[in-house]
Amino acid sequence: GLGYHWELWSMQSGGMRNIDALRVASLCGAEAIGLGKDLGSIEAGKLADLVVLDENPLEKIENSETVRLVVKNGRAYTPDELALPKR
Repeated sequence: GLGYHWELWSMQSGGMRNIDALRVASLCGAEAIGLGKDLGSIEAGKLADLVVLDENPLEKIENSETVRLVVKNGRAYTPDELALPKR
């Protein structure tokens, strides 16, 4: 959700470089919950769920919100497919 992006942007706004904020949100987050061997980076033998963006968050951290696809368990989903139904 949007809260995840806000947390990422807040880390960067505190002076962290974009690459470091992304590392905290991925690899460091996985390591913090004891799953660094399985999650958090793209490496042989790790689970490979990932997010495909339209724009580069290294250039502007707010580009983390430009999600084109989410790949989970080998299947690609659009953001609309993952959205909760409106009540």
